[in-house]
Amino acid sequence: MTLKGVFCSIALIAATTGSTLAADDTSNIVPAGVAEMSSDGVLTMRMYPPVAKEDATQEFRPGDKNYESMLRLVGGIQPGEKKVIPSFIGRADMDARGIITYRFWGEADNGSQLNGVTTLKPGDAEYERLVHVVGGLHPGEWKMVPENKR
Repeated sequence: MTLKGVFCSIALIAATTGSTLAADDTSNIVPAGVAEMSSDGVLTMRMYPPVAKEDATQEFRPGDKNYESMLRLVGGIQPGEKKVIPSFIGRADMDARGIITYRFWGEADNGSQLNGVTTLKPGDAEYERLVHVVGGLHPGEWKMVPENKR
């Protein structure tokens, strides 16, 4: 994937999910990169491998096409602030009955690709853990699932 493709893919995730991650909530998160905002509102994002083939940096200025999406991705960053950009391993959707559909993707330790869908109901062993990992989830809502450190 090209550098432009990496940032556009991240913008799409942010734009469609409104996903954010609080700065104090990152101790167990595998970072995809870091974002920093200058005093004039310029957002600088540095992405790490494997999201990018090598460390890659891109700037987004107010008025740029993907500027608002990138702001949502990093969770309301303010001038002078620096935040972690999380890697995502899935998406959790909660229906009106509280049932969660969890779509996940990633790579196993042996390098094989893992992709799947599972359904979790209130009372299931992993239900509360998943709700906690995404920072809460309510009926009709969906959030991206950040990758946790192992």
